[in-house]
Amino acid sequence: MTLSDGFAKYILDGYSGLVKQIANEYHSKYPMVSREDISQELWLWFWEHPNKTIEWIKLDDKDSDRLFAKSLRNHATGYCAKEKAKALGFETIDNFYYHKDLVEQFLPLVIEDRFEQPADYADSVGKISTTSDPSTGGNWMSYLADVHSGFKKLTPDQQALLVMKYGPQQLTHDQIASEFKITTDNARMRVNRALRSIIFKLGGSAPFTEEDYDSSSVPNEEEDVREDYQETE
Repeated sequence: MTLSDGFAKYILDGYSGLVKQIANEYHSKYPMVSREDISQELWLWFWEHPNKTIEWIKLDDKDSDRLFAKSLRNHATGYCAKEKAKALGFETIDNFYYHKDLVEQFLPLVIEDRFEQPADYADSVGKISTTSDPSTGGNWMSYLADVHSGFKKLTPDQQALLVMKYGPQQLTHDQIASEFKITTDNARMRVNRALRSIIFKLGGSAPFTEEDYDSSSVPNEEEDVREDYQETE
């Protein structure tokens, strides 16, 4: 299935702001890749996933934007990593990506300024994608230095939050919620957001291969959407 010209214009008009935002975000992170090239790759995602596009566009704006933003960022991560590797002369297989579990292992050491290998390092290190064997040599020291660098780049509020959670006190989400006078779910969300910020500053999560929906399971409502668009022109 391909997107018709009318529906394509609907997508271009409706998501140009989101594409521009993500292209700027990833150009800042990968300055060797032009905004224009990143934007072109992001638009390509819509054409490669027509069934998801049609299905997601029927959702309310908040859910639709969240799904598209996640997929577009994933696509940008994979594309920019390849372009960076090409520009610097190495293979993309040499990239590695941090996982939440591994960051959580190193945070207590960073916060308490301890220089040692985490107790559960062998279990958590499998979450990293890398060509070298992370269980040998001094790789844990490099990971410790990376997490320390990412932690220092957080806002003071984010640092304070992670100190509560992963420092000597190791407060629960309920206790953190009480400290900030927020709900437990909100406390958990803030902690996870701070962890994701560290991962983003260390290169982001590993890109995943994303398939389009099976066309047979998605009602073709492109015509209805295109008619709605034409009525608002």
